[in-house]
Amino acid sequence: MEKFGLFLFLGCLTIALNGQNDPVEWSFTAEKGKKGEFQFVGTAKLQPGWYIYSQFIGDDGPVPTSFAFDENSNYTLAGKAAEIGDRKEGYDELFDMQIVKFGNQVAFSQPLKLLAKSATIKGSVEYMTCDDQKCLPPKSIDFNLSIPE
Repeated sequence: MEKFGLFLFLGCLTIALNGQNDPVEWSFTAEKGKKGEFQFVGTAKLQPGWYIYSQFIGDDGPVPTSFAFDENSNYTLAGKAAEIGDRKEGYDELFDMQIVKFGNQVAFSQPLKLLAKSATIKGSVEYMTCDDQKCLPPKSIDFNLSIPE
């Protein structure tokens, strides 16, 4: 009977942890630039106390935020990605290393060059989020954004 109680407890704990809401809410937009160019922008809004990691961190720490764009002959990447937001840089006790992370809100942008009159930008963002005591498993979110003429 004790084993049954332990399995029931562990099962409920697993369900509770897996059912936890994601503390990150994503939105995706495209902002026009010079003729034939635009900025793809992925914006993450985080619940208080949660952080998401920079695209530009090493391999030994948390999973960096990364964007994967599906191949498409209607556009091409046209420069280096950027990140603008509530940046925190310094020693992180969870990973025992110097780290760059963002709280509250961060916008990740990627310049793109349009090679046709319109395009559909498809892809995904992979990210990891932590608070001061724990991390959630890495997650991937798909995006699909139409760019009109």
